[in-house]
Amino acid sequence: MEHDHEEAHQPQLSEEARRRRKGKAPMVAQSEDEEEEEEEAEEQRHHSRRRAAEDEPGPSAKRRRSQQAVKQEFGGDSLAGPSRRVPASAAAAAAAAAGGAIRTTVAELNAVTELAAEYRRVRDHAAEKAEGKAPRMAMEQASRAVVRHMLFAHSEKPGVPVKRTEVAAVVTQRFPTVKAKGVVTTYVIAHAQHYLAQSMGLEMRSIHKAAARGRQGAAGGGDEGSQQFVLRSMVPAALRAAFVLDPAQSAERGLLMVVLALIHLAGSKLGQDELATQLAELGVSTERPHPVFGSLDVQLKSLCTRRYIQQDKQAGPDGDIVLYRFAEQAVGPDAEIGEPAILRFIESQFAEMRAAGGGGDGGTQ
Repeated sequence: MEHDHEEAHQPQLSEEARRRRKGKAPMVAQSEDEEEEEEEAEEQRHHSRRRAAEDEPGPSAKRRRSQQAVKQEFGGDSLAGPSRRVPASAAAAAAAAAGGAIRTTVAELNAVTELAAEYRRVRDHAAEKAEGKAPRMAMEQASRAVVRHMLFAHSEKPGVPVKRTEVAAVVTQRFPTVKAKGVVTTYVIAHAQHYLAQSMGLEMRSIHKAAARGRQGAAGGGDEGSQQFVLRSMVPAALRAAFVLDPAQSAERGLLMVVLALIHLAGSKLGQDELATQLAELGVSTERPHPVFGSLDVQLKSLCTRRYIQQDKQAGPDGDIVLYRFAEQAVGPDAEIGEPAILRFIESQFAEMRAAGGGGDGGTQ
């Protein structure tokens, strides 16, 4: 009987041995309690993995692209070309800066809310003055026409300011017989500004054109001080760089910041030839198209058109010298960027050079 009992168990032992040789777990019967414990443990592991994924500091593919945009705008690579490898320390610093910036935008978001409220107050004040000057419904329809005009203008020429006279023409075209055109136009524009801010998160910012300088360095005439409007995103800069800007915008933004930094380091004015020389050292030359930016002359002309920089002429020993200076979109009370942002960009570049072991004393000339 004992012999028969051993033979009865032999096939089972052989099967388990074969499974072990194949790297498989032996076939062992589990009790219901053991099965329940294993299911609970697996469920706990699943929740742990999900919490870890939610708390994971490492970005997804989209977040990595967003952080690269932050790096381009607030520190960024040099412009030697798209194949340049970013030092690990610089990439880590950019990622940390992106996260830190996003965590500290509560005050900026409150400022956005206050800005929208201010446009509402301006609209309501203008509405009181325009009461009875023209039908309210007609003025609101004219406001929608102004919104469409600004959106189409911005889509066709992004960042290029629109003159107030052009916007006013959209309004007066709808009220040819109204006597108080100025009051009506002011209300219609204020209504459009509030609508863009409240519904689209866009600021229809009023800016005044910076003074041009003549050959003797004095402020020239022309349309100096003329009012213009430009559309800007109301999303704070860090969040805009992280979640709005695409890589193409990020690259162009990097070139803009480099140009502004060079002008700042040169004392707020830089000769055309000197600017071209310094950009050529960074791989952006006037002699051949850049693989990302294309023609440098076209890029500089675009920056002038969008009023980040402006060209002035100054008399020199060998004729007129073309100088680049800041325009109203770069520095000043109506600036989109502002001098503090330019200084932060310069400091971040020197910090990256030091981190990579290639920066001397980090001083400026």
